[in-house]
Amino acid sequence: MIPWVSGIECFPKEKISHSKYFRHPRVYKDKNILLVGNGPSGADLANQLLGYARSVRRSVRSEPNPLAVTNCKVQDVAALKRFMKNSIELVDGTVFTDIDVVIFCTGYFYSLPMFPKEAGFITEEGSYVHQLYDQTFYAEDPTLVFLGLPSQVIPFPTFQNQAIVVAKVWAGKLSLPSRTVMRNEEFARLEKKGFDGTKYHSFKFPEDIELAERWRKSAEEDKSMGWEKTMKPWHWTEDRIAYRKRTPDIKAAFLKEVEDGKWEEFQFDSP
Repeated sequence: MIPWVSGIECFPKEKISHSKYFRHPRVYKDKNILLVGNGPSGADLANQLLGYARSVRRSVRSEPNPLAVTNCKVQDVAALKRFMKNSIELVDGTVFTDIDVVIFCTGYFYSLPMFPKEAGFITEEGSYVHQLYDQTFYAEDPTLVFLGLPSQVIPFPTFQNQAIVVAKVWAGKLSLPSRTVMRNEEFARLEKKGFDGTKYHSFKFPEDIELAERWRKSAEEDKSMGWEKTMKPWHWTEDRIAYRKRTPDIKAAFLKEVEDGKWEEFQFDSP
């Protein structure tokens, strides 16, 4: 989503983009880039663009996600204040007149084009998929599930556990609570997130660990014959959690090695 910023309609449209359209950094060779947002997308794009763009600046308005580590060559600047015809002003009074492209890394709206809007799966503003139990099962009809919605998680182990739970429920080896309980969970989650729909599917560390472990424990409630021979859910052991906590330091060390030329295959030269 591209948020409204004062004067944005005056700025050349061809100079404004969103991270969802980003495909390869070579498109931005020798350009001055301003990224807006300091989440994972902003960090990833910043790191990729460094070897191609003339300059990479990142407009931030909050503390960065500790997992969104960027190269020290990326220049963090203040939040946007307004766009003008050929320039951009920041809240600290800085004015940029040399920006070739602004890339908003400001999140996404959910869309389910295969369903009619009146089905009501997505909230009016598109911030999250609602009527889901445990981020997965459609409360009104649990034969419909949505996999992979939680964000800011470690994808493969998290969604492996989610998929195992779904398989066991559909196979009749695990049961779900009543529809009333499933419906009420949405309100509890929203209340926990201050009724901010954009945070409904967000599971920043350590919430991501708690989510994956909840699904693991659910899967392991199945003690039917042969259960131990099926795919086992991922277990966040103490050692694995310790590595998860060190991710920012590990990423920073990796980026330093990339800068030193030790990982040439990570220079994004593929088509």
